[in-house]
Amino acid sequence: MKRSFLSRIRENKLNVFFLFFVFIMPWSIGRQSYIPSGSMRSTLLEGDVVWVNTFYYGGRTPITPLSIPFLEGYYLDWIQLPSIKIPGLGTPKIGDVFVFHSPDEYEKPLDERTFIVKRCMAKPGNNMDVIEGVTYIEGEENPYNDIEGRQSKYQIDLEGFYYSSSEKAFLESFGILDISPTKKESTYIISINSQMTKKLLSSDEVVGLKPILKESKQEPYYFDYKKNKGSRFAESQGGNLSSLTGILLPVKGMEMEVTIEMLQTYGYLLEHHEGLKNVEIDKVEGTLKIDGKEVEKYIFRQGYFWGEGDNRGNSYDSRFIGFIPENHIVGYVSYIIYSTNRNPKDSFILSRLRPFLLDFRWSRFFRRIN
Repeated sequence: MKRSFLSRIRENKLNVFFLFFVFIMPWSIGRQSYIPSGSMRSTLLEGDVVWVNTFYYGGRTPITPLSIPFLEGYYLDWIQLPSIKIPGLGTPKIGDVFVFHSPDEYEKPLDERTFIVKRCMAKPGNNMDVIEGVTYIEGEENPYNDIEGRQSKYQIDLEGFYYSSSEKAFLESFGILDISPTKKESTYIISINSQMTKKLLSSDEVVGLKPILKESKQEPYYFDYKKNKGSRFAESQGGNLSSLTGILLPVKGMEMEVTIEMLQTYGYLLEHHEGLKNVEIDKVEGTLKIDGKEVEKYIFRQGYFWGEGDNRGNSYDSRFIGFIPENHIVGYVSYIIYSTNRNPKDSFILSRLRPFLLDFRWSRFFRRIN
């Protein structure tokens, strides 16, 4: 007797569930993701394992089916399929902690690019400025500049210690992990939040604590972008990442006149993210050719977002990598599944072994992310 399709599924339900869990759920419903760096402190810490909701924004079918599930970078590009966008319930809102594929790993298929986690600070159609490290939208301060736990860079001066190792141990006792020495003795650059500043100022060993507002040419932010250390806006804005002005985030269908300034700011989007095959850009003359034909105005094919890390003083975000294309967005972080006591000095192997060592931060289990 010939069995029906449904009866075959019932008989092999464990296999069907396994296939769904491994190959379909990550892009259609949600997936877990590991936090390797401190760019989102104190919202997310190194060692947090979070749940990424891919359903709400709408998932995308994978391009590279020959890949190892849940492991980034392990794939074969022998077969590449067209990616289909699944309709979602909404788009990223300002304040969402969202996950997206790195916009500058052009050599990789889109679905195999590195996951990046940041907070959405502006969305398509917004006019924004960054003035002395503060983000403004349509001239009004973004309310998420002062989110609880958000970290910034400070210069701290200490006294009363004989050895630099004692000074670093003192700072680490406050939970500070981003500590960079300066040329001046007993002076460091640290990343801390407002709660930490109050605790430090109450200590007799701290004789000076001031925020670093200007990131000048002497800071590593200014270096050549091709060396993966500079900013997308170094050419159009001068490289001071604390003062980015007049930035318009393109929205799908927006028409923009082609000028030198437009090409300096948005030219790389046309080359890499707009799906154009033959693009010629002359930033000296301010001309744009598509398929050999010069165009005076361009209509954008998708929207672009702006993301920043809560640990703003130590975050590789839109100030460096530029705009975040809508088709790169994976989902939003809804809660922390579990967390391990990872230290930035951990080796790759040790950081992955900590769950098996039961070295957990129990208080962070199943914590919702706002």
